[in-house]
Amino acid sequence: MTSSASSPYDPANLDGQSANTSNERDPILDNNIEGSFLLKHKVEELLAELSEYIGAFQPTDLMVESNQIVTEVSRQTR
Repeated sequence: MTSSASSPYDPANLDGQSANTSNERDPILDNNIEGSFLLKHKVEELLAELSEYIGAFQPTDLMVESNQIVTEVSRQTR
């Protein structure tokens, strides 16, 4: 029994063709490629959503607000 009979995928075949002599595409490899594409697309969507949140967060506003709180507390404790 040859190795191509036990596994239809040959890592040396980078063109997406199955390791056997037919010209059929390897469905496992095709699924991996499709899955990688879908995962990449989802990651890009999540990064875009995350950048919206990051853009909405203004550290300077938070610093101004915290300084105002510290100032108010120090006035009240005098």
